[in-house]
Amino acid sequence: MNNKFLIFIIISVGLICYSYSAGGKFIWDDNYFVVENTSIHTILNARSFFTDPSTLARGKLALENYRPLVTLSYAIDYSIWGLNPFGYHLTNVVFHLLNGILVFLLLKRSGGDEAACFAALLFVAHPVQTEAVSWISGRSNVLFAFFYLAALLSYIKFRGRDSNISHFMRKHAGFELIFDYTKISYIASIFLFTLALLSKEAAATLPLVIILFDVITPREAIGKRALRWAPYFVILSGYLFLRFSMLDKLFQRSFWGGSVFHTYLTIPKLITTYIGMLFWPSRLCVDRQMPLVKSFMDIDFLTGIIVLAVIIAIFAASFRRSRNTAFFTSWFLVTLTPFLNIFPINILIAERFLYLPSIGVFFLISLALFKLLGGIKKIFFSTVLLVMVILTLVTANRNLQWQDELTLFKSDVLAEPRNARLHNSLGVAYLYNGEPEEAEKEFNEALAIDGEFLFNYVNLGKLYFKLGRHDEAEDIVKRGLEIDRSDPELLNIMAVIYANRGNYEGAESLLRSIIKNDPKFFEAYLNLGRLLEESGSHDEALGFYMSSLAYFRPGYEQGSLWLRIAGVYELKNMKILADELYKFVIKKYPDERVLQYIAREMLER
Repeated sequence: MNNKFLIFIIISVGLICYSYSAGGKFIWDDNYFVVENTSIHTILNARSFFTDPSTLARGKLALENYRPLVTLSYAIDYSIWGLNPFGYHLTNVVFHLLNGILVFLLLKRSGGDEAACFAALLFVAHPVQTEAVSWISGRSNVLFAFFYLAALLSYIKFRGRDSNISHFMRKHAGFELIFDYTKISYIASIFLFTLALLSKEAAATLPLVIILFDVITPREAIGKRALRWAPYFVILSGYLFLRFSMLDKLFQRSFWGGSVFHTYLTIPKLITTYIGMLFWPSRLCVDRQMPLVKSFMDIDFLTGIIVLAVIIAIFAASFRRSRNTAFFTSWFLVTLTPFLNIFPINILIAERFLYLPSIGVFFLISLALFKLLGGIKKIFFSTVLLVMVILTLVTANRNLQWQDELTLFKSDVLAEPRNARLHNSLGVAYLYNGEPEEAEKEFNEALAIDGEFLFNYVNLGKLYFKLGRHDEAEDIVKRGLEIDRSDPELLNIMAVIYANRGNYEGAESLLRSIIKNDPKFFEAYLNLGRLLEESGSHDEALGFYMSSLAYFRPGYEQGSLWLRIAGVYELKNMKILADELYKFVIKKYPDERVLQYIAREMLER
């Protein structure tokens, strides 16, 4: 078939699947990466995205990952769309469609046009990809995959060229060319690999995929091939050094369950679960929970080992007979490796982690179906059509569920009714929607499911205090502190309760202990400053606010402290100086809408 026609089909199916995503709102982590991240309000901050991790997101998420190109893409979106989520969704969908085309171009070299097109359609239309595409914060997945696939295709193009062409051109042109143009694809591959790493750390698997490709399709001596691999590992080493320098840590968290043993026993279960998602994508969920495996005799561990043994057996059996099968069997495991918690990450399991690994499985499914039914074209195309209609409907429906937080968490709670985190998230969504009674039900349901989940206590404590039920707020906070006596959120709520009851000494002691243990916990600074103001210690409050400025980068936190300083000057009847500070905030923080509103209101009083 004509390649342009097949690409048109891939794009058309992708647009049908994700047409609903354009109307989606900012959801969950989008607030930290986009809505509240004022660093993206000007592309002039582009350099700081690479040198200052605090610009990558608002709050603690800024120090979780080093993905400057993702933040740069948000800044470009902001320059065009402002905070209209349509533009951000559009960017995600465009990259997803481009990735579908790259998948087709990659696979057509191995399985022919029909099989490659079907695999690309599976990639574009499979509902498990929705989290990576419809969630604006899933941008890192579609972006790094684009550079990753482009880098691999460039390397394969370089491998497929005849180096004698360059020699012939130089010989007969009568002079030595300064640059060997047959190497452009190789240089492009290394450059694209660098961009992939700066989009997501999972791109680190590309050198292994390239080695597998070279080993499975040998043409030259191992030594010559190793020289070609070396630049990728140099780039990777430099990236890892840079990432560590920026984040000052190798792992995102400690091992799950506090045990490397339990974490590693769970890996086979993760692999089988991920495979299950691809073959039966029902009950999709944005925040999945998975019990850890704690014994060699656990049925999930044994099942996982059997599945892993089958995968290895398929690879070994196909290594000589069907090298394409061997390559894409290994592709699934190699590209999934960064998400298996060999090096612990904050998420145990997530659908978006399948975005790149799924390509291997989709190709094997497509190749098997084509070999089974390829001789009977009508049956093959009828089967493909039926599968695509089903997947497109499911994916389109999943996109409807991703329209806003309330809709998403309602649907996901139905998929996982015993998931405490989902009930907690649904409670927060109800709270923002102005439904405190429904929020309380969800928080209590989360607490009944998991009494160890601290966010339940924090959110219930805040809700009860907001509703004026201070005794209940104190009780729930005390229960949370029995689990973790140093949790800053809980201690902060308790300090507010103390202050409300006139126990200023107890409140001040708690707030100072929070700041000592967690110097970046901003709420404690504001609450302690207000406490000093209310107790009449204006000079002490002023000194405290001034000294606190050094702990926060320019932005909402610093601007809020300047507003409080201005407020203290007003209390000291120094209105002229206070007004100058309000003007300073307006000029210094033009992108902070809340600060702008407050400062202008204070000036116009």
